[in-house]
Amino acid sequence: MSLNAEELLYKALKEGGIYSIFDNVTSQINRTNAKELNIPYESTDSGGEYGNKFRNAFSWSANRGGSANSFLIDAQNVKVLPGEDRDRKVVQKILNTYKNYKDDMPELVAALDLLTGKLTPEETRQVATYAGTAKFVESTEREIQSRANTLRGYQNKLAQEMAMPTGQPTYTEGVGWDSNISDYQQSDKIKELQYKIAEAENALNDAKFRLSKSVQTATEQYNPELNILSSYELKDYSNLTDRYNLQESSQYNPFASAQSKIASGEQLSTQDLVALANQRGQNKSARQLEQELGLAEGTFRSAIIDDLGRQYTSNFNFWKDDPVIQERVKQSTQAYNLARATTGKVDVSQADVDRAVQAMPTMSAKALTQASATAQGLVNAQQAQQAQPVQQIGQIQNMQPQGLMNQIVSDTPFQTYGTTQQYLGQDLENIKLSNVKNYLSSLDDGSYLSLARRILGF
Repeated sequence: MSLNAEELLYKALKEGGIYSIFDNVTSQINRTNAKELNIPYESTDSGGEYGNKFRNAFSWSANRGGSANSFLIDAQNVKVLPGEDRDRKVVQKILNTYKNYKDDMPELVAALDLLTGKLTPEETRQVATYAGTAKFVESTEREIQSRANTLRGYQNKLAQEMAMPTGQPTYTEGVGWDSNISDYQQSDKIKELQYKIAEAENALNDAKFRLSKSVQTATEQYNPELNILSSYELKDYSNLTDRYNLQESSQYNPFASAQSKIASGEQLSTQDLVALANQRGQNKSARQLEQELGLAEGTFRSAIIDDLGRQYTSNFNFWKDDPVIQERVKQSTQAYNLARATTGKVDVSQADVDRAVQAMPTMSAKALTQASATAQGLVNAQQAQQAQPVQQIGQIQNMQPQGLMNQIVSDTPFQTYGTTQQYLGQDLENIKLSNVKNYLSSLDDGSYLSLARRILGF
């Protein structure tokens, strides 16, 4: 005697609809439904064959792989003849097609294999766990490829910057062409790129380390006795091991490496410090790490922070207990505010900031405060200007019939708003809406394009 999976799914579908069908399965396995499900009453008890162990394994596996909505949408796309039970046909399609999704939703397939008697609760958990690890391997490999591309991009930019003679125009992403770049500016760009390369190398090495661990885990989780579907077969990870040199990556440990170098009297490189900041800095500050490693206070600061407090690490809390960095960040903010106040622009170039840095030592605290207020005013004005079109749209959307609609039905002069008034007001202020068509006909070809040419002068 075995569980009638079709009847169980049918009851679950009737209970709450297609998108909650798998959530409702376990509540339908009870004594009341035992006869229709073709199972003994006692098997639904907590210690029975379809008791807690069965129900928990099904729920755990079905929910482990994420949303099954795409699969359920496909299941609903079923032809139903007059007089046929649509819900019954949907359930039958689920049972007939679920194995087609073994690569996209292997955990759900494992749950349904449990429902149809192909796996035990213990085997279901093994299969779903392995399938999840295998998917993590695939996603981590894609991450490695993306991080490798990022690293190559920074390396190419550095090579171009190193080959760029000073006094020549250079292109800065997000800024445009800077003319006559100074030795100082070029040196600063090179330094920043070097830090970005170190950070990208650390991120790539970390991804390789996680890939190495997940490959090892997947290999250990695989059970050859459960090879009932291709998605459960042991994946061939040998190509990954060779392609990404995972043997070496499995030993990646920036902290242990730093300890070893310090013990041997070797100097830590910028890459070592960036790796420590990005890995260990998740939970520790720079000063705490310096104390653990026996480094002088300010070691991280002097290596991976520039004069304006720009941080070449994504962990901003890394510097929370360093007053020198906090002061640099404050000065950086002042420099940008002064550059904005001086130029009257929110978006300033690096050259503008450099000039502000040179001027700051001769300025009073009152002058710097005034510059900050001016800069904030520029920022507020820009934000207000950007928000204006949205407000105008809201005004039009909220206009009641007595507004714009009233103008149309009563044939009153057209009232314009915002930019409409600026460009079209002169031509439209004396035109009634009922005469717009005649007015357009008087133009070159009777089109709005002709109207635009006339108004805007092109």
